[in-house]
Amino acid sequence: MKPAERLAESKARCIRSGRNPRELPKFPDRLTASELQARRTAYHEVLEVTNCFIDKFLTAATGDPLLILLTDAEGCVLALRGNAAMERQVRRFGIEEGVTFAEDMGPSSIALSLSCGQPVLLQGADHYQEALHGMACCTAPFRRDGGATPAGTLTFMTELANAHPHLLALLCATADSIERELLQRGRNEQLHTLNQALIENKHYGVIVTDCAGIVVERNAMSADMLGPTLAPGVSALSFEPIAAIFRHVLEARTERMGAELALTGRAPFERALLDVVPIFDGAGRLVRVFGLLRDMTERHKTEELLRNTEKLVVAGQLAVGIAHEVRNPLTTVRGLLQYSRSRVEPAHYDLIMSELDRMNLIVSEFMILGKPEAPLHRPIDARAVLRELLAIFETQASRNGVEIVATGVGELPLSGDPNQLKQVYMNVLKNAMDALPFGGRIDIRFEATDGERRIRFADNGKGMSEDTLRRIGEPFFTTKPDGNGLGMMIVKRIVASHGGRLSIESEVDRGTVVELTFPGGCAPSGEEPVPPATHT
Repeated sequence: MKPAERLAESKARCIRSGRNPRELPKFPDRLTASELQARRTAYHEVLEVTNCFIDKFLTAATGDPLLILLTDAEGCVLALRGNAAMERQVRRFGIEEGVTFAEDMGPSSIALSLSCGQPVLLQGADHYQEALHGMACCTAPFRRDGGATPAGTLTFMTELANAHPHLLALLCATADSIERELLQRGRNEQLHTLNQALIENKHYGVIVTDCAGIVVERNAMSADMLGPTLAPGVSALSFEPIAAIFRHVLEARTERMGAELALTGRAPFERALLDVVPIFDGAGRLVRVFGLLRDMTERHKTEELLRNTEKLVVAGQLAVGIAHEVRNPLTTVRGLLQYSRSRVEPAHYDLIMSELDRMNLIVSEFMILGKPEAPLHRPIDARAVLRELLAIFETQASRNGVEIVATGVGELPLSGDPNQLKQVYMNVLKNAMDALPFGGRIDIRFEATDGERRIRFADNGKGMSEDTLRRIGEPFFTTKPDGNGLGMMIVKRIVASHGGRLSIESEVDRGTVVELTFPGGCAPSGEEPVPPATHT
């Protein structure tokens, strides 16, 4: 409904209700002092912006019989400022801070503007109350954050004789300026919040430079990783080890992602990945360069562990093979020597037997290489150990279209050796990945029940036959062309050395489930209803 139609309807409602037009306006809704203060506090930003515009306007209109009112979205007057004579006059009408202009109290530019969402001008007899016939009132709504409904109104009141035809246009321009200022403040606040969240985070190092490579901002984490001398005002183009990367981004005007850094003398930080991105303004000018440092020390150590584990597997396989091949002829030689003892010089016999015993000891030491080391038990979080290892599998899983999802308790405390547990996870995950050559899903479930800790790996891969399942864990038994058959044997030995159990279930074309059960530790932190770590 248009403002004119609402005005006519409001006047008709007053006539039907028998309201006396000679009476002053009545404001049944009035806030208490504490309620008004609370409402003003909620609108403190609007009041701050509006007061700035009102000050400028009243300074330019000194002496003019003009009053300016600010209301909230319900039509409640929050501020009333202007010419002293005008202020005294409208206060005699009952108009003051805390009163509300409601639609059912008669025609008012404020109520009409809020209901229509448009600027409204009432002059003279447009008002129902005769006391207001000598007044001109124009109201414009304003909105916040681009909203569709008004957040409040701004009203100019003046004597009818001083009403200028451009007064409403001037009011609308002022309301628009207030809207733009509120919107800009909102954006600035969002940017400030995002900036603070980024700069104050304790997990990533942040470096921001200008278009010449001069550092303008950096957070505490970047100072810890690179040193305190990388401070605002320092050129990143001359600061190793990030100089070459920032120079490339500035010259090529393109991002550089995943650059590996070796940090020397910055313990506990040894390795990091640096992402550097250029930032352009609306005209395409380079204004900032943003760098993000990620600590990769633990990941690097885990990858080193993976490489060392693979070397140990090969060495163990070679050692066991050599030991078996050498021990058999040694046994034959020893037996024949003992059989012909009477025909050998005693001194020679004792020397040869001594050397054979030493050779047998060396062979026994080779055999030990094929066995895992005794675990060094200490309290660990089995889920945290998995999170460290999953970083290695992210790239391969993504490339193969494999999704890895971990669910269950947030922490799984138990007593064990974290390095050996990583080796168990690694071997089980590698088998699951190999079972999904065309993509699929690996679900990992952490559970704590009946004093035990269970870790369940389930894939929807090609599965295994009953015969293959029965032989899993036998030395040198493998179904892979390039396998050595030692992976699950190592898993069994490590789990057993931790006092745990290993169970495997599989069905061809349906997938495999590997469950690790360990003795319980302290109580878990609780159930996580949403999977907290998903790697695809």
